[in-house]
Amino acid sequence: MQDVDALTIFVPDIDPLLGA
Repeated sequence: MQDVDALTIFVPDIDPLLGA
């Protein structure tokens, strides 16, 4: 999911949701 990876850069809040 490279697309989601790019989103995590702009939205770090999503990181914990993905467990990354």
